[in-house]
Amino acid sequence: MKNSFFLILLVASVAFLSSCNKEEDFVSQIDAIENADNLVSINIADLPSASTTYVNDNYFETYIDEAYHASSKGYKIELGTDDKLYFDETGKPLGAKLCNGEKFEYGHGKPHGNKPENGEWGKPEGGCDADFIAAEELPSTITDYIAANYPDAEVKGAKLRKDEYWVGISKMLVLVFDADGNFLEETSIGHPKPECGGEKVEWNALPASIQDYVTSNYSIDDFKHAFTKNGYYIVGLYTNGEKTILKFDSDGSFITAIIINKD
Repeated sequence: MKNSFFLILLVASVAFLSSCNKEEDFVSQIDAIENADNLVSINIADLPSASTTYVNDNYFETYIDEAYHASSKGYKIELGTDDKLYFDETGKPLGAKLCNGEKFEYGHGKPHGNKPENGEWGKPEGGCDADFIAAEELPSTITDYIAANYPDAEVKGAKLRKDEYWVGISKMLVLVFDADGNFLEETSIGHPKPECGGEKVEWNALPASIQDYVTSNYSIDDFKHAFTKNGYYIVGLYTNGEKTILKFDSDGSFITAIIINKD
């Protein structure tokens, strides 16, 4: 009996130390990518498919803005929400640095766990100020609304961002509801929180050059969302079954377009 007790204690100790070593390894890998001399910008199409699938599944409300690779170390992805994600060479998630300065490590490749303290690495939940919500845990007012207004849609993911529910459905649309489950808006992308440099911009408040570009190349009916981020204007469109992200400089001059087809 005594020997059995010490055996159990030994196994538990080894498991604990192994877990600690794995977490330290994730953190060291992330630091190595962030501080690598050979960290270079790459095309989003050159990311490992595992990493883009992970982003599409877990960050349905945003998009990949920039991608970087440090050879033999891993990848860094900057999202439209200004959160930064890190992956190893195979595309396995390592951790995240959120737009509000919080840092997370993944542990088992899935977003889970608690908020960090004192800037230490914790475990991610759902992005900046967000918690993942299972589809079956959504309020009935939300699921009833979706069933009535989007009868062919499938819930791809859901998050609780402070006092709002963000629900990603098929056709790459994002539905926003208040804390009571009342519908607020249909959009294509979410914007960073104000403390992270993001501010929503209504159509009429966009510079005339941006409005002209959208109406000349798309349709006003395609417009879903717009916000400012780090001195840029970001405009989200939904057209021909695709989500299109347009980026403009502070003067309203067009920079680039990102076309997303997640479904």
